[in-house]
Amino acid sequence: MLILLAWIRLATLLFALFFGTLNFPPMDQLLADLLFTAPGLGMLATGTVIGAALAFTVFAVSAVSVPLLMERDIDAVTAALTSLRAVRANLRPMLLWAWLIALIIVSGMVPLFFGLIVAFPLIGHATWHAYRDLVG
Repeated sequence: MLILLAWIRLATLLFALFFGTLNFPPMDQLLADLLFTAPGLGMLATGTVIGAALAFTVFAVSAVSVPLLMERDIDAVTAALTSLRAVRANLRPMLLWAWLIALIIVSGMVPLFFGLIVAFPLIGHATWHAYRDLVG
């Protein structure tokens, strides 16, 4: 929740930095302002980099902490720190796993979100096995 609140605040700050004190453009003009102006493209590029960093932070904190909290009687901070250590110790495979999760979720959204019926259990099962291998 804290990272979500930070993301919302950063998005507001980015808009202010790139568009100044201008009002938010009307919806029919928004796409043109984002894709065909220098401030819009700059905001999209910067926002994508910041969003990727926040997404990876969420992934690193939750990669093994969720199954760890389900299996063992530990606190959330210990689980999050364990997850961060597991990701740091296995950075390349975990980066691949993060990309695979994103790819599987997007692929599940393509057929009108019905593919998520298969995607979520697949990711959950694979995450459980990754947790068992990483934490033991």
